[in-house]
Amino acid sequence: MSESIIPVPRWRFALRLASFHLLGSAALAGLAAWLVVKFLYPYPYSEMLGGLHLLLMMVGIDVVCGPLLTLILANPKKSKRETCVDFALVIAIQLGALSYGIHTVHLARPVHYAFDHDRFTVVTAAQLSDEDLAKAPENMRSLPLYGVEQISLAAIPPEEMQDSVLLSLGGIEPVARPNLWLPLDAAKETADVRAAMKPVRHLIQHRAAQQAAIKQKLAEINLPEAEAYYLPFTSDKNKEWIALLNKQGEIVGYLPIDGFIDSGKNNA
Repeated sequence: MSESIIPVPRWRFALRLASFHLLGSAALAGLAAWLVVKFLYPYPYSEMLGGLHLLLMMVGIDVVCGPLLTLILANPKKSKRETCVDFALVIAIQLGALSYGIHTVHLARPVHYAFDHDRFTVVTAAQLSDEDLAKAPENMRSLPLYGVEQISLAAIPPEEMQDSVLLSLGGIEPVARPNLWLPLDAAKETADVRAAMKPVRHLIQHRAAQQAAIKQKLAEINLPEAEAYYLPFTSDKNKEWIALLNKQGEIVGYLPIDGFIDSGKNNA
C-alpha cells in the first residue's frame, strides 16, 4: 500500500522561499551600496554631503519588501511556471527601485573640488546644469562618471568681483561656476595651499572639545602635530569639515570640524 504524500504547509513553503530571497536581496543591496560608496561617494563625501540617505532608504525598502512579497505570493499549490513568474515580477520591481536609487545618487555625486583662497570647496553634479557646463573649457565639459577630480580656478577679474561675491552669498561658489574652471595646475595649487594652510595646533587651541579626535586622527595617519596643517573643506551643504595637510600641502585626511577661525595665521 503506497504512502500518501503529505502536502507542505503554505506558510513553511513561503517562509523558506522568502528566506532565500532575503539573503539574495541583502547580498545584492550590500554590493550596490558598497560600489556607490567606493566609487561615487568615497570618504569623506559619503558623510559630508549626505547624498546616500535616499539610496539607503531604497535599499532598506528593497531588502524588506521583496522577500515580503514572496512570502505573500508563494504557494505550493501553484505550478512551477506560476511561481517563477511571481518571483520574476518581484525581482523586476526590486531591481527597478534599486536602479532608481543608484541613478538618483549618481546625479548628485561629487565631481570636482578646488582650492579657493582659504578653503577647499566641492561641487556636485546636481549643482551644474548643461547650460553651466557649456561655459567650461572644452576639455572639461564632460563630468567624470565616478571619482572626484581636483581642478584649478581662474582668477576673477576686478570688474566682476562684486557679482562674484553676490553669487557666493547666494550659495554659488566659484567651483560651481564652470566658466572659472581650469585644468589642474599642480605646482601653483600646491604653492597657494601652502601659503594659506594653518597649523593644526592652532585649531586644537580653538576647538578644545575636538582635541582628542584631532590627536587620534593624527596618530592614525602617522602625522606629527608639529608637521600637521589644515584648511576648511566645504560644500554647499556642509561647511564644518577640514582637510588635514602635511607640510608639503598634500591632503592626508579629513575631520568633521568647523575650520573657520578668524584669527588663524599661517606659519608654514
